[in-house]
Amino acid sequence: MSVALFRYRVTTPTKSLSYEFRKRLIRCYTTGTKSVVRIEHADVYKWGAIDPREAVFRDLSWTTLLGRRRIHPIPSNGVFPFLESNNDQPSSASPSDFRKDNVLLVAFTASRNVAAGGEFTDYTARYGAIRDQDRQTLQDRLLESLSQDPVPPPPTEFTPKVPANDAEVLEAQISVIRNMGAKLNLLPQLDIPFIALSNGQQRRARILGQLIRHPRVLLLQDPFAGLDYIQRPILSDLLQVINQNEEPFVIMELRPQDPIPQWITHIALLQNQRLVAVTSVEYQQEHVHLISRPNSVLMKDSSKNAEKEVVRLQDVKVAYGDREVLKSITWTIHGGDRWWLRGPNGSGKTTLISMLTGEHPQSYTQSKFDILGKPRRSLPTVSIQKQVSVFTPEIFSAFPRRSGPGGLTVADAVGTGFEGTYSYRPLTTEQKESVDSLIQKLAPGETKEERSLWSRQNFASLSPQEQSLALLMRTLVGDASLLILDEVFAGMDDRMIQKVRRYLRDQIGSERAVIFVSHWENEVPWPNAKQYTIQDGVGRALN
Repeated sequence: MSVALFRYRVTTPTKSLSYEFRKRLIRCYTTGTKSVVRIEHADVYKWGAIDPREAVFRDLSWTTLLGRRRIHPIPSNGVFPFLESNNDQPSSASPSDFRKDNVLLVAFTASRNVAAGGEFTDYTARYGAIRDQDRQTLQDRLLESLSQDPVPPPPTEFTPKVPANDAEVLEAQISVIRNMGAKLNLLPQLDIPFIALSNGQQRRARILGQLIRHPRVLLLQDPFAGLDYIQRPILSDLLQVINQNEEPFVIMELRPQDPIPQWITHIALLQNQRLVAVTSVEYQQEHVHLISRPNSVLMKDSSKNAEKEVVRLQDVKVAYGDREVLKSITWTIHGGDRWWLRGPNGSGKTTLISMLTGEHPQSYTQSKFDILGKPRRSLPTVSIQKQVSVFTPEIFSAFPRRSGPGGLTVADAVGTGFEGTYSYRPLTTEQKESVDSLIQKLAPGETKEERSLWSRQNFASLSPQEQSLALLMRTLVGDASLLILDEVFAGMDDRMIQKVRRYLRDQIGSERAVIFVSHWENEVPWPNAKQYTIQDGVGRALN
């Protein structure tokens, strides 16, 4: 079996910045001499484009495509020739070879919230009492996805008997779910409401949801992002095994900073709309690190801010009935501090962040929780949002993405950060200048005019990578005393990451405290950052 890694960078005109292909990593697998994915000398366009000058890729001979793209000319045997039982006689392929689940995608960066019609969704609902409609367990959710019918309630004496054949099908589906769930280390979570799962657990659950549908090709977007050091090798080993068994073929799009698994044998570089194939050894000799380690520049001395206490938590606890999420959190954060918050998936990091932002209902009940020297219970949540600015995967998913009239521009979206709101607010002249200054420092584009044009685009029209960048600017733009940055680099290309890392390292005011949440040490912008770790709901400062 041979394995190929794709890495591509494509530059586009300013007028199509929202469709720009960023520098990413894609892993693709082939077996023997039969191609899994094949495209021969084709040009690739965004869906609906008719101008030949708008090609995303040109003369492409081998790649895989994520999202809606048009290929011209269409390959004679199709993009996925192995789906035909006999390449020389396409008509001999069975109908099952062309079922809709043959090729499935697990994408973790949605460009818009379709279910909410582009409106803001209340992501804080998961922190309160679980509503009846949110009690669906992960296993029930997966069963429903397989049948497309609601999972029936627990049987009673009045419940009609289930036909024997239906019961056998249900039993077989449960067996498949639990067997694959065990391989993804999700067996205990199958009986927990999906809404109560951590971000990392939800990511693995989404992969599980596609694997149980038995696709022939599985496309994974950033599968290792958000996974802790324990879960990454578990997922990697599973993908290696199922790919070796061709159950299914796996194609992974990865971030530039993600390490290359040792079992990758070949790498294909897509640069400037062309493809070049090399071996893994050749690639690593030239590209030892896609993201450099933090340099030796030390943080600015924050001792003058040591007396300014931003947050103090002492023996903070959070529980839902008998289930303890945070068992003991004691942590003091001062102005100028740079913290790296780390912990396994499900350890309580997201819950701790919701306490710090005041969004968690149980933050009111803590007797020893102070923000800026005042008890949290005495502070309105809206005032906390002005002093604690946060970027999280939940905010990325929940942020409004209305297209057309009434939709936010990029500058509008950034400007909501002054008050921590999710709708348009008129800005003062000074605030507009702050927004423009930050956009000029971090936005994509080679010139001031290109960056200004980018800021006037509709936020919903941006690529997921650029939306993530804009929402990070939203977090940075105000005068908050505490910044919380949770998985901010997920989905960004390497150019964005390098620019943001430099900004975080060199231009964040020395009076502001920052909590950086990541499972990857090489993402932390400050080489001497303090560390706070959570393990099974218990927190501890390491230095």
